[in-house]
Amino acid sequence: MREALLKSSGYLCLIGGSVLLALVAAVVHPLASLMLMVLAWGAYLGIRYPIVFLLLFLVMLLSRITEFHPEIARLSTGKIFMAASIGFLFLAKIVDRDLTFVQSKHTKWLLILMVVVLMSSVVSTDREQSFEFFTEAYIKVIIFFLIAINLVTSPKHGLLFQFTVALVITGLGVYAIWLSMYGTNLVEGTRASISDHGSLGDPNDLALVFLIIVPFLVTGFLDTRGWVRLAFLLMSIAVIGGIVATQSRGGTLALVAGLGVLLYKRIKSKVVLFSLLGAVLVGVVLFSGMTERRSGGMEELSGGIDESAEVRLVAWGAGARMTYRNPILGVGFGMFPDNYLRYQRGTPIWQPIDAHNSFIKALAETGFLGFIPWMMLVYLTLRGGWRMQNAKMDDPSVLVNVIKKSSFASQISVLVAMSFISHCWTFFVYIVHAQAAIWINILDLDKEDTT
Repeated sequence: MREALLKSSGYLCLIGGSVLLALVAAVVHPLASLMLMVLAWGAYLGIRYPIVFLLLFLVMLLSRITEFHPEIARLSTGKIFMAASIGFLFLAKIVDRDLTFVQSKHTKWLLILMVVVLMSSVVSTDREQSFEFFTEAYIKVIIFFLIAINLVTSPKHGLLFQFTVALVITGLGVYAIWLSMYGTNLVEGTRASISDHGSLGDPNDLALVFLIIVPFLVTGFLDTRGWVRLAFLLMSIAVIGGIVATQSRGGTLALVAGLGVLLYKRIKSKVVLFSLLGAVLVGVVLFSGMTERRSGGMEELSGGIDESAEVRLVAWGAGARMTYRNPILGVGFGMFPDNYLRYQRGTPIWQPIDAHNSFIKALAETGFLGFIPWMMLVYLTLRGGWRMQNAKMDDPSVLVNVIKKSSFASQISVLVAMSFISHCWTFFVYIVHAQAAIWINILDLDKEDTT
């Protein structure tokens, strides 16, 4: 039905469009016709393949290109792709005469969390700033998640989504290595970061992004053959090289944890497994020059606890006190840094700092009412990743099996890294939730619970 409707409407649009373009070219300007052609082609593409605009939205969010090219930010391309994704999702459903939406346990808890976040913003210590953070950043995360689980509903689309993530992150890895080699835009003089500010301005945050895809790339290298294996190898080198370039201790621990989960069933001898993981850990530490870092290097550690670790301990203590005094809805959505000076004890650090722990940040900013749905999302993602490893599927491709085998390890890597950074509300963590929800739906894992 949809194919016939598209075909007939296509002929009508072709005839009408030709007449319209001729009139516009004659009356307005020849280039105006070209612009109309581009818009018409984009509209057709959006209705025929609405996932295209979702993937473009994904590229914009994941690459954070607007953070180091402000001129692109002025074009509002991210918002355009977001609006196009929403519009074409509904148009495609109208054409298909199917107005049903994917039912997901992730969605239920995400919407509950959104309501609590709004409640926390109302009682925030800075209501205006909390609402600004919600409308400018967090709402995009929620919209992206809801669009993704409703557009990515087949193994083919799931693979497109996965490889879009992999290619963007590989590009970031190559760029991080280049920055490190040529000494450009380095934090503390040795640590690669993509931009001077924003989500990728901190090397630890950049390491988190790389961890999203490492187990998938390593599994692809181990399970494929020929040029596909070579492609996975090159991408793995680029992304792991990116982690090395960040000199992130938390990222290194998370990398080893993810590889340990990934290889646990593959390597029968646990002595060999732990020896291999130990070699990876030592190799990354030595090869990256991590011991020469200004913060956390061997010179600083020789005098006792280093400054980086001390900042974390002080911030965690401040987060505990925020929760103790504001247990229900926290100090306000996104307000940990602004409240830090009021609650910090011990060695004073006279500047606003974040929690350096995503779990503590979520609890301190939204209280137990927010922490419960936030942790439910974590639980559902881990549970889905665990069950995907043994999920049955009719004639799955090699690449689908790669995703099934690697998802749980990716989730463990990201969660370990989240113990050292403040990313409970940013897009990078929710892409992992989206990946889990997408494949839970494709594999019908939620339906198995009701049978």
